[in-house]
Amino acid sequence: MPLDVVSPVAIPFGVEAMAIVAGAAAGSLRAVREHLAISGVVALAVALGLGGGIIRDTLIQSGTPVAFTDSWFLPIALITSIPVLVLAHFLTRLERVVFSVDALAIGLYSVIGADKALQYQIPPVGAALIGVLAGTGGSLLADLAVGVPPVLFRPGLLMGVASAVGTSLYVVGAYFTDARAAFFLAGVVVITVMRMISLFTGWGVGSVHELAERSEAMFGRLPNWSELQRERRRPD
Repeated sequence: MPLDVVSPVAIPFGVEAMAIVAGAAAGSLRAVREHLAISGVVALAVALGLGGGIIRDTLIQSGTPVAFTDSWFLPIALITSIPVLVLAHFLTRLERVVFSVDALAIGLYSVIGADKALQYQIPPVGAALIGVLAGTGGSLLADLAVGVPPVLFRPGLLMGVASAVGTSLYVVGAYFTDARAAFFLAGVVVITVMRMISLFTGWGVGSVHELAERSEAMFGRLPNWSELQRERRRPD
């Protein structure tokens, strides 16, 4: 059952278009790095450019996702893939550009998703979760399309964590203050910067096995309780 919309949703077209361009560019560049066909480049451009918005609108139940109703969104994603196809050989050398575009796309879609959820009167916790799913959903779809385990679920570079931190910052600021624009920018910057630092330094989330090994090592260094009791009972 659709939510009762109290206030109109008015995300600026330019902001959402920027998110589509960033996502589509990241998807196209990834397809080139994966040595996919032209159809694969276009498909990943659409998946990353529009996937986050489709997931967001579906979860909010705001009607047909805007990606299907707006006459500009799909053309923007398709047009963005053209320069990548033409300059594919050159762009594959610019890893920092690829990573930066991907990080910006995650930041924009995360905060836009949370913003729209708040405007549809979804509570802060739910809005933050929708923001994270919107920010990482495009990458999830792309991973499934190329047949690899989703990076969101693998140990390594920050994605979901970065999205959650920046989205939570925006939701708290937008919900409790009137400085929505300032917190919108802050949320995007935090997500983008955290993601880029992770990409360039290797800082990220470890696996369950690494956590288990560290826990075992830590508890292994602690004195055994029964041994402590025996030591106390020994005569001097």
